[in-house]
Amino acid sequence: MMFNGALFALGATRVLVVVVRPWVLEDPYETELLQLGFRMRCRRSVVLMAQDARGRPSFRGPREVTRLLRRVALGDIAWRRFSLP
Repeated sequence: MMFNGALFALGATRVLVVVVRPWVLEDPYETELLQLGFRMRCRRSVVLMAQDARGRPSFRGPREVTRLLRRVALGDIAWRRFSLP
């Protein structure tokens, strides 16, 4: 499985941001399922991020983490492509 995302630490919390399609964030069941799957597989806090047609990001995940991510420019995040076996 391949996906785009970012890894970083916020204090003692290790965070994985996963880029998803906007429709995923509109479906609470799908959002919860993806977060749970990534959390179990990667052993980190997981935030899902999608962009609208204008490039504005939306985040779903732990409130404290998403609050901080909203203050960071997307260009300042070290995005990369991940591969999970």
